Amino acid sequence: MLNNLKINIIWIIENFSFIKSFQFFLERIRKRNQVKLINNYTPENPRHLKFVEIDYLTAEIFKKLYKKHEPFVIRGGAKEWECVKKWSFDFFQNNYGDVKLPFLETRQYEGGVYEETTIDVAVEAFKNGSKKYCKFSDTLYQVPELQKDLNLNFLKKFKTKVSQMGTYQFFLGPKGTSTRLHNAIGNNFFIQIWGEKTWRIYPMKYTHLFCPKTTRSPHFISSENFAFPHEHEKVGDTISHWEIHLEPGDILFNPTYLWHTVHNDTDSIAVKCSWASPRSFIRNPTMTLLTLAAFGGNLFKLRKILREGKFTPKKLWM
Repeated sequence: MLNNLKINIIWIIENFSFIKSFQFFLERIRKRNQVKLINNYTPENPRHLKFVEIDYLTAEIFKKLYKKHEPFVIRGGAKEWECVKKWSFDFFQNNYGDVKLPFLETRQYEGGVYEETTIDVAVEAFKNGSKKYCKFSDTLYQVPELQKDLNLNFLKKFKTKVSQMGTYQFFLGPKGTSTRLHNAIGNNFFIQIWGEKTWRIYPMKYTHLFCPKTTRSPHFISSENFAFPHEHEKVGDTISHWEIHLEPGDILFNPTYLWHTVHNDTDSIAVKCSWASPRSFIRNPTMTLLTLAAFGGNLFKLRKILREGKFTPKKLWM
């Protein structure tokens, strides 16, 4: 308990410090703690945690499951939605080929290499073997008509009365791509629309074992030691976690601050609907403080960019 408190204080100071040499010093302390945790880690049982699978969701069922702070899956919950019936790489290439979206190449020892491209160029690259991944895209805002293909009113019913408005993000990726181990304050309904994915989700209690990088963004990313696939494979594979395979039409609920990494088992299209409630803010006070500080910094950066008249999506992404 005392060790966690000490590491949290160091982590907070590290995020609020703008002296690089001091940041590196504090980061080294946290990494030494991570190495100690890894070396002392004793595999837990069970390795694969059980998760709830249901065929339908009501407000009453959601309320009970939400309090548990664990992932659950609505199998086939979106199978009758128009998006599942018609979306594919060809659908987007033929109908929305000129829509712009981020094109990311994840590197194990760097956060990621950002480009902006179009859906047409991205899909052609996927067909030619590219392992870049279009993720966290605002495509549903650029093309609002696409929202009609999702039953968003169904998902909105489960937001708490007091919550922020929520956001929609679009994911378009080829087989074999993945995301780094990460988390954020949002509760996520994740709709698997086309293709298949495997999620690996870890309880929040392992935060210090993953030694999050200092990014000053509302998203927390693990250190390089837990990039996907795990460098510390023996440790990463033995930590108790939920392993959840999704097929077209499945809806996954992933709550606030649960660490997760996602692998595309096939070419894949998916949409994430996220929102935060008062309960989200008290799940982990340290991460909430850093999240609020990051949002404040991003708002300041946005005002500055708009004032200078030099807005590009990359400026906020980076």
